Amino acid sequence: MSVVGPRPLTASDVARLGWSDAAHDWRFSAQPGITGLAQLLAGRGARASERLDRLYLRRQSLGLDLQLIALSLAVNVLGKRRVRRLIRAGTADGFRPGMFRS
Repeated sequence: MSVVGPRPLTASDVARLGWSDAAHDWRFSAQPGITGLAQLLAGRGARASERLDRLYLRRQSLGLDLQLIALSLAVNVLGKRRVRRLIRAGTADGFRPGMFRS
């Protein structure tokens, strides 16, 4: 397991989300992580989580991983809602609006 990457899923999660078909095999070939774009930016929807996991895998880099780790720490200190507002406003150091969009 890595620090950053798609969150690992249980068998019941896979069944609940309907991700047991071959179209979702990409998700299980990636190394899972403790935090990632989907955990920081998505709500509870499967579609948003899938989109953000794919985006992370396309743009995966050390710089992005360090930013996501910093954001995860900020969420623990400031709260998820406040950190999301900072990302949207582009006021957090090193972040700009839309940097995580595909």
